[in-house]
This record gives sequence, structure tokens and C-alpha cells, in this order.
Amino acid sequence: MIKYSTKKHTLRQGKLAARRSRQGLVVRMMMLGFIAFMSVCYVTKTSTVSTKGYDISEIQREITVLDREIERIDYEIATYRSMVSIEERLSRTDFEDSRDARYVTVAPPEAKVATR
Repeated sequence: MIKYSTKKHTLRQGKLAARRSRQGLVVRMMMLGFIAFMSVCYVTKTSTVSTKGYDISEIQREITVLDREIERIDYEIATYRSMVSIEERLSRTDFEDSRDARYVTVAPPEAKVATR
């Protein structure tokens, strides 16, 4: 048969037991609060990281679009620089051929210019 303690606790021992019980409860509540705080921090950090990931993917899409636009503009520049394109655009203007150009001399080389 199991023998149980029939010894009565003194008033002092009862107070100590109650104090230990309250201290244990306080420690448990502090641990629970700490775990809740860390959980909130974890969720906040996770949502921040996922938001940053979304922002990064948006910026990468913009970079891709801008790279394509740069390639298109480079192609247009190369097209406009080609001799065929230059001659075609030149034929649409009112410019004349300058093969028989005559140059005008403003002052003869032996003329003296007034100086201060």
C-alpha cells in the first residue's frame, strides 16, 4: 500500500509554497509573453521580406522593359546612320549639290586689320 504524508505544513511553509507557485506563474506568463512577442516579430519580418521580394521582381520587370527599349533605340540609331537612310532623307530636302562651290574671301591677305 502507498503511504501518503500525513504531515501538516506550517503557516510559513504554506506561504513559501504559495510564493513559489506565484513566481512560477509569473515566469510562465513572461515566457508566454516573450513567445508571443517573438511570433509577432517573425510574422512582421516575413511580411517585410515578401514585400521586398515583390518590389524587386517589379523592378526587374521594369529593367527588362527598359533594356528592350534601349535595344530598339540602338537599332533605330543604326538605321538612321546607314548611308542608304542618309541619302534617302537628303533627297527629301531642298539642299543642292556643292561640287561647283565658289568661296568668297572677306579681306585680302595683305589687308591690315585695326587693333587696339
